[in-house]
Amino acid sequence: MYALVDCNNFYVSCERVFNPILQKKPVVVLSNNDGCIIARSNEAKSLGIPMGAPMFKYKDLLLENNVMVYSSNYTLYGDMSSRVMNCLKNFTPEVEVYSIDEAFLCLKGLNKNFLFKEMQKIKNDVYQWTGIPVSIGIASTKTLAKLANCIAKKHTREGVYIISNDSKELENILKKTKVEDIWGISKRWGARLHNISIFTGFQLKNSDPRQIKQCLSVVGEKIVRELNGVPCIPLEFIQPRKSIMVSRSFGSMISDFDNLKEAISNHVVVAASKLRSQSSLCNSICVFIQTNRFHIKEPQYKNSKEILFSEPMQNTFRLLKASDQALKLIYRSKFKYHKAGVILSQLVTKTNYQINNEMVNTTREEKFGIQPDLFSNTLNNRKKQNRGDRFIDLIDEINSKLGKGSITYGAQGIQKKSKKAKDLRSNWQMKSYHRSPSYTTRWNELLKVS
Repeated sequence: MYALVDCNNFYVSCERVFNPILQKKPVVVLSNNDGCIIARSNEAKSLGIPMGAPMFKYKDLLLENNVMVYSSNYTLYGDMSSRVMNCLKNFTPEVEVYSIDEAFLCLKGLNKNFLFKEMQKIKNDVYQWTGIPVSIGIASTKTLAKLANCIAKKHTREGVYIISNDSKELENILKKTKVEDIWGISKRWGARLHNISIFTGFQLKNSDPRQIKQCLSVVGEKIVRELNGVPCIPLEFIQPRKSIMVSRSFGSMISDFDNLKEAISNHVVVAASKLRSQSSLCNSICVFIQTNRFHIKEPQYKNSKEILFSEPMQNTFRLLKASDQALKLIYRSKFKYHKAGVILSQLVTKTNYQINNEMVNTTREEKFGIQPDLFSNTLNNRKKQNRGDRFIDLIDEINSKLGKGSITYGAQGIQKKSKKAKDLRSNWQMKSYHRSPSYTTRWNELLKVS
């Protein structure tokens, strides 16, 4: 049996944990740059506010109904997500973190007669330990567990629902389920299935898996078998990323090189930190910039530049130098830029290299077809690289203890105080005028109780 644990209205629930006044009140959370509504409380949904609605279109409705509006606080949401997932790992070691607010559990070994009570206990304990309400769907496959979770969230008071192997129960559920609402079936795939007269989950369940494979792909075949109670999609555990991308849209359009360089440098610092956190090295960095394609009257431009390294690295200083070099090659002064980002690619695990940059299991030439640098392995270069790596590790350690951004790099710029925002921000940073404090990750934003 598999269980899907899904946090209810996750972003809104995170805001409510530290601000109880928001309980039973309409609340919405906005996307980057406060553009669209990406999370709604049940009270906000009842007002007819759709998912993904542009903020400017519903501003009057929000004001009329005293809806509480918050900017996205991904630092807070990410930390709360980690707490929820750690709670789940206390109940079973086999946990697949599917998204920031969802996780699949393998329930192997649990007594089926007490399954409902066990899931209720998990639900209550997660709420007690984190303050986040969850719904749990249980079934014999991941696809059916996803379906059970939808029922648990919308149609039960307990927040727990089990789809048994009883054919009548499953038949009734699938007859009421549109084929597009089944996990893994997109609108495009749904249109293909409509062309062969498959409109409901029940029709898909009773279809020929080989026909569905021809119509969709092998994934479609697996979905059909999963609907019939045959597990075909196992739990997937976290693997190191094959590439790391960090990009953001700017809070306001920028055209000068210094602001653009500052934005890119901040993205590089974040990407390098993620690179080191998974103990990887990168062989290249790509910098890209682009204007706003929705501003048709403005001149349009986008470009990118990739810099290859002679040896794989994770040193922030060297990555910053390479990103500066790439930006100078693609920057054009006459355009107003809307977005920029960096991509670290050709990642390899650090364990495949010794401290002196010699390969342990494989060679760079075998893996990427690139000849190793003749001069990189000299004694002086090794000493410089080791000193630089130790310095970067020290910065990471200090920022880990004292909080993110306690020590920054000069290329990141000196941030200026904004009149509207509570925190320090530059022209290129995203708009977040309604952001709540990072209660769990910043000392100066800890919740104060008087």
